Amino acid sequence: MEFQREREMFDSARKWLGFQGFMTKAEFRTPWGICDLVGVLFNDSRVKQRLQLGQTESIGPPLRIELFDRIPDLETGRAVGPGRLEREFGEFLSPGQLRKEIDTLVAGKFVQRSLSGALQKLNGWAPLHDRIVAVELKLNRVQCALDQAKSHLRIADQSYVGLPANVALGVVQSKRVNEFQKAGVSIIAISRDSCQVVLSSRRVNWKPDSIMQMHCVERFWRTRLRGN
Repeated sequence: MEFQREREMFDSARKWLGFQGFMTKAEFRTPWGICDLVGVLFNDSRVKQRLQLGQTESIGPPLRIELFDRIPDLETGRAVGPGRLEREFGEFLSPGQLRKEIDTLVAGKFVQRSLSGALQKLNGWAPLHDRIVAVELKLNRVQCALDQAKSHLRIADQSYVGLPANVALGVVQSKRVNEFQKAGVSIIAISRDSCQVVLSSRRVNWKPDSIMQMHCVERFWRTRLRGN
């Protein structure tokens, strides 16, 4: 066998994503488990817009991102008061916790607050990415890899199972390929010096969770800044 351990496939998969312009993180933790490799392709013009607004910090956890998402954009001319947000988020945050979350968004220059307390977000850049991809690497546990890759579609625009080249080719030549096509999961054939997509598949009428995607990208943000 070309590979003895799954870790040996990481370098090829990471280089393959890097050649396409993706920033990558290994063993990326999600609410449903760990993804072997996640890649984010940033939109450079939107990154520039965000930096021009002075928003150098990461927004933070999913609940704060959800709060940010519910606040109207400055450009719309609309605003929201804290009372309405208290009603919308009362199940998750006490009034004091909500105030702290809003204060954090204001301090990070993500939100502006009028003298009356009305809130508007300073945006124009969201989403900050063009694509998110997930790669699940397995030597031969194909069903396990497929199940995990399906879960990753909650954050990924495209989810891949990466297998040693001979295993990958065996899957696409078998009836099992239908399971991947139905799930919208793609397959990469990995060797020591290359990666090749041997099945490109997308789930029909499916969109990732926008809040989870934004949270994923925010976890890459500081690394992206260091790369500037």
